[in-house]
This record gives sequence, structure tokens and C-alpha cells, in this order.
Amino acid sequence: LGALLGGGLAAGITALAGGSSDQIARNAAIGAAAGGVAGFAWGTEIAKRKARYASREAWMQAEIADAEATNRRIIAYNDELEARVARLESRARVARANNDKAEIRSIKREVQSVSQQASNTQAGFNKQADYYGTVAKDKEAIGTGQASTLRQLADSMQSNSHKVNATSRRLATLDNQLSI
Repeated sequence: LGALLGGGLAAGITALAGGSSDQIARNAAIGAAAGGVAGFAWGTEIAKRKARYASREAWMQAEIADAEATNRRIIAYNDELEARVARLESRARVARANNDKAEIRSIKREVQSVSQQASNTQAGFNKQADYYGTVAKDKEAIGTGQASTLRQLADSMQSNSHKVNATSRRLATLDNQLSI
């Protein structure tokens, strides 16, 4: 298409300017070549843009799927942590009521271990939430129209991570209560 337009345009301009048939033919050939090159370059650019858009979309869809899975893991982890803390609190009440120092020490060690694990896990969740928040602000992500979805997921991850922190504070309180 570029070659036809370039050749036709060059021939038409040459004819209107009063050029000879040789000049018209020569300029038509030059115009066709230039039009062909321009058409190829433009077609290549369009193809690159489409490929880049498609890969951006796929990238964002993958990031969103991963963020959703991470958010589900945070929620599940907090549910498990809350259940474990409740069991430890229950055991601690019984051990204190029975003045069972050996059991209190055992529970205290477990509380400290679970607290350390929760702290490390929460730090990992926070890093992931920060990552997705940063990705959502990236100009490539914004161009996909899916950045707001990822931003909402990052915010939800932060909120759920704060819940893990609140559960961890219960562990710290229990640890303090178990001092002999």
C-alpha cells in the first residue's frame, strides 16, 4: 500500500509540474520505493506496539493473579496463626491455673518461636505488598488499565498483613504473661 501511494503521489506531482514521461516514470519508481520503505517501517512499528501491549497485558494479568494468590496466603496464614495463638492462650490459662512451671516454660518457648516465625512471615508479606504497590504505579502498568486492580490488591495485602501484626501482638502479650 505504501509503495502504491508513494509511486502514485510522485507520478502525479511530477505530471502536474509538467515533467516528461521519463521523469514521471523515474519519480514514480522513487516514490514507490520510498513509500514501500515507509509503509514497511510503519507496519513494523504497529506490530511492535501490538506485541508490547499484549505482553504488558499478559504481564499485568500474571501480576494480578500472583497478588490474589499472595493475598489468599496472607489470610490463610493469619487464620492459622489466630487458631494457634488461641490454643496457646488456652494452654497457658490451664498451666497458670495448675501452677505447672514446666508447661509454662514449654508454652513460653513455643510462643517465642511462633512469634519469630510470624514476624518473619509478616515482613515477607509486607515486601510483597510493597512490590505490587510499586508495580501498580509503573507507567507500563498504568497503560494497561489494570493498575487500579493491582493497587487495590496491594492495599488489601497491607490490611491483611496488619491483621497478622495484631495477632502477633497477642503473642507478645502472652509471652509477657508467661514470665515466671
